[in-house]
Amino acid sequence: MRSIIVIVLISALSLTLSQAQAQVRLLKGEVSYIERDGNKRAASGVEVLVKPLGGSAITDDDGQFSVVLPQAYRPGEPLTFEVKEEKWRVWEPTGGRARIPRNLSKDPIAITLLPKGSKKFWTDAFIEMFVEQTAEKAKLLVRAEGKPQEIDFGPMIKEWAANYGFTAQEAKVQIDKWVQETQEKQEDFYKLGLAAFAEKNFKRAAELFEEDAQKNAKRFEMKTKEAEESRAKAINSFRKAGDSHYSSYQFTKALKSYERAMTYVDKEKAGLLLADLQMEIAGANWAIGIRAGGQASRKHLHRAFSAYDLAASAYTRLHNAEGLAAAQTGKGIVFSQQGIRTGGAEGQRLLGEAVAAYRAALEVRTRELLPQDWAMTQNNLGNSLKNIGIRTGGAEGQRLLGEAVAAFKLALEVRTRETLPPQWAQTHNNLAEAALALRDWEQVVASYQNVLALYPDYAKAYNIMNAVLHEHLFRYDKAYALNKHWVSGHPSDVSGHSNFAESHFTTGRFSEAETRLGELLDHPKLDAQAQVVLRIIEIGALAAQSKDDDIPEKLRSLRTRVESSPDEFQLEWSFEGTKHFIGQHEALAASREFLLNLIEGFEGKDKTTMLAAVENAQSQFVAAMGAGVR
Repeated sequence: MRSIIVIVLISALSLTLSQAQAQVRLLKGEVSYIERDGNKRAASGVEVLVKPLGGSAITDDDGQFSVVLPQAYRPGEPLTFEVKEEKWRVWEPTGGRARIPRNLSKDPIAITLLPKGSKKFWTDAFIEMFVEQTAEKAKLLVRAEGKPQEIDFGPMIKEWAANYGFTAQEAKVQIDKWVQETQEKQEDFYKLGLAAFAEKNFKRAAELFEEDAQKNAKRFEMKTKEAEESRAKAINSFRKAGDSHYSSYQFTKALKSYERAMTYVDKEKAGLLLADLQMEIAGANWAIGIRAGGQASRKHLHRAFSAYDLAASAYTRLHNAEGLAAAQTGKGIVFSQQGIRTGGAEGQRLLGEAVAAYRAALEVRTRELLPQDWAMTQNNLGNSLKNIGIRTGGAEGQRLLGEAVAAFKLALEVRTRETLPPQWAQTHNNLAEAALALRDWEQVVASYQNVLALYPDYAKAYNIMNAVLHEHLFRYDKAYALNKHWVSGHPSDVSGHSNFAESHFTTGRFSEAETRLGELLDHPKLDAQAQVVLRIIEIGALAAQSKDDDIPEKLRSLRTRVESSPDEFQLEWSFEGTKHFIGQHEALAASREFLLNLIEGFEGKDKTTMLAAVENAQSQFVAAMGAGVR
């Protein structure tokens, strides 16, 4: 009886193994070198990475390889092949992009490699592939406060060119040549759309892509022999139209284009395409949501989260770890925005969910495999930790802020000014905000200095950096230099000129300070706050020059200005830097007490107290004059 049971078990096991073997799908390929003389030879012993499968294989002596293809991947879906060879790059298929063949056993993927720097790379298809990739990547350069013209393709061109063994200038020449030739032919709406995108004419690019999409959509609906090909082209062109709208900050139009593309997707067959489109729909909803207010913001952020969640589920079925990490990051970004917009415990919970999502993504987005994605996720993690830390306060808040700083610094190891300048500046801006909350003044100055190097018109960075230098670090010379540079580029900024006048005083340039202050006090756009503050500093400049006869009149002018102010008038101005300077400069020794008392009477005080401070200063100054102190 036992033998029968054993035979039955063995038979069942054999059947199970046979079924499992039948279910294993192997994607096969062959890698070859194309030598400079044109000869072809097998590339043996090289590693082939297959994205988005996440798997890799080593070629045999004949250059052949195979990888397991999960059941969820269907014929026609795109894959990208990358061969790890230091001095060689994939030539065909262009950019390493190929589609899963219908017959896996009979149609292996043929991959050919060229030496880096080979002129054979410069084909139309090669440049078109780069522009297509740029359209996808450019969305990452869109900033919450940015403008369309701020998108800079330079770093992407430089990175792409270097990868293939060319200089950025060589690549730029070839791209410009291709754009000109494409526009002269005026034949293909899709290629014309790519050419317009390369020129950053995003509006025109979107129009051309939509025209191409409409043309192919009609062909698909006519059920011609090429219906499936037309469907794929329509989807692709609608997506590129969405990318173009996104890069021109037309997010509602981008969303409509992505949603239009989705209507042509075969939901039963297109697993990867479906997931990728959900990511694009999520991104457009997020971009709308962070710019909207009230119910509209909540609606679009909710839709963004739902789309990221659907994408995450699809990537999970596809065993696509990289895609899943991107979807997790997207969910983290939505959680973060929802948390920022929500107060109390619920806001903290949402920010905590964001942190958890980013940390989950970092388990896949390692620095070794995906350095730029890893750095982006570290930056996002830092932002959420920063926001939680600021809200939490106390020792725990300080700890969280410290973790945020650490995350930003890790991101900056990859996001350098040379390789990723916009992202470098973005992370330094975030680092400065965290350092400000920690009162790490040195880091605040260093990071904002980097931000201003790339974005010299960023007023927030300038104002905070000036305040830290002048009010906390008492580095008056550096504050003076910063203000001088700022007003030279922003001559109509009255606030900047006010700061510059104050820094004249705190660097001992008393005569120049007096002149500048006099001119500023007559400026029609000088606000009520500055009218009072600059009059106080003007009195200090006169005292430093022993111009005692002029001070009583200036005190009366100050009193008149305060009297004409509304009853609720209060100063929102820090005098810490000026007080410190008055307290240590020899030229102000005789008038130090009355100046400091005057300033103290204005710091955060009401109108009545300010008027009393002026009266006391007048009496104190008269008494000092009578006693011969001056």
